[in-house]
Amino acid sequence: MKSYKQTFFLILLTIWILLPTVAFAQTKDLPDFFIRIPTQPYNNSVYNEFIFTEMSNTEITYYISGQIQTTNLPILIKNDQTMLPLRLVGEACGADVVWDKNEQQATITLNKHKAIIKPSSNVILVNDVQLNINTAALMHNDTLYLPLRSIGEALGKKIIWQNKLEQSFIIVCNQEQNFSNRNQFNTLLSKTYLKDMLETEQRQLLDVGQNAIISVDKNGNYYRNYVAINESTAWHDFDDIFPDETAAMAEKLECTFRYYDPPMPNAETLAAFYADGDVKIIYDVPPYHSFDAFIYDNYVYIKEYHNDTEKFLRINLETAHNEYFVPEIIKESDFPDKTK
Repeated sequence: MKSYKQTFFLILLTIWILLPTVAFAQTKDLPDFFIRIPTQPYNNSVYNEFIFTEMSNTEITYYISGQIQTTNLPILIKNDQTMLPLRLVGEACGADVVWDKNEQQATITLNKHKAIIKPSSNVILVNDVQLNINTAALMHNDTLYLPLRSIGEALGKKIIWQNKLEQSFIIVCNQEQNFSNRNQFNTLLSKTYLKDMLETEQRQLLDVGQNAIISVDKNGNYYRNYVAINESTAWHDFDDIFPDETAAMAEKLECTFRYYDPPMPNAETLAAFYADGDVKIIYDVPPYHSFDAFIYDNYVYIKEYHNDTEKFLRINLETAHNEYFVPEIIKESDFPDKTK
């Protein structure tokens, strides 16, 4: 009995010792710094269906290793470059940032990387080597700003951009990661910007498009943003003008194609519902846009309308399951002949 108790105690002790390591490993799976650049406003209107909510017009949210932070410092755009406060990003990545008032320069240090930055200069001194940058550092309201990519280069970090939900997401991490991987980026959003919504509604995120998200609740009910797909008359099976082609591709991919076609100006969505319960958004459009589509061979062909403009696209439906569908811009003459 004594031996059993000793063994049990040793097991508990081992678990207790390892727990911080496990927790740390889970935290470090998330990027050092993750921020959303709101290129399109999401202001809780009925048209965008509450994908994002801003805490206020002056606050910007970002994440440090998955932990939410806010700042009143604005994001600046200069020469089409995203400028962020050097101290905010640097300290988020674990760097020391020191401002020398006499020299009018900042020194940022992380591990073996040491960079010296001066306002209005197109040169950063990184480990005594000059690094030329396209857009000079600038002072704004007594805060030193630098293009985000330049901050990453100064710290030896990888900067990854991901454009989804009509927004730009910027990821700063230690090594190159494939956030174009659908599952990886969806998981990142589930742990950060969409976490509160998913937890409140008790849902799992399945996919994100340019203007829509698809999620599922514990009872197996699907949602597009906040609209229950099972209850929405706007959703219907998609067969269009080549039903045989559509049926053949659905059988090949083991999915059902469904189309969300609400009254204007609400956004439309074409999605693939797979036999294993997964859902991938094939194509979606913002409010006040609409599109016609049909499936032929391995592709879906799309004609998008907005005001008096038309855009022609083609998407390969045999895209790998863990990747997003990527539209290819084509000419109308590239469309298959519908009369055959």
